[in-house]
Amino acid sequence: MTKNFKERKELRKLCQNLAKGNWQKLAKILLERNKELLSFTAKELCKRTYPVNARLIEEEDPEDNYFIVYMPAFGESACSAAGNTLLEAMSILEKVKEDVFYHFLETGRRIPDPTEKPQH
Repeated sequence: MTKNFKERKELRKLCQNLAKGNWQKLAKILLERNKELLSFTAKELCKRTYPVNARLIEEEDPEDNYFIVYMPAFGESACSAAGNTLLEAMSILEKVKEDVFYHFLETGRRIPDPTEKPQH
């Protein structure tokens, strides 16, 4: 049994659209609700702490050096970021993480646990 009023109201609305044969509206409501759930779950997953590897990329001109950071649990390219400083790269990675988690959830890909050893 649904506990809060908002959820009961939403379920009632879904049932009404289903009873009326309003499939397109029902599909739109379900799609929007799915996006909200995926977004919420991605944000919650971002609270987990994953190990991060960092690498300094040295160019001929030291002013062109930059850092690449990535979460090994996802491989080097799935969840990575670059920045002029390590702090900047880490900040960008935090923003990228939510998008990566959302995409993995949306496409049904498995999200590794932070404690897992990375697979090479």
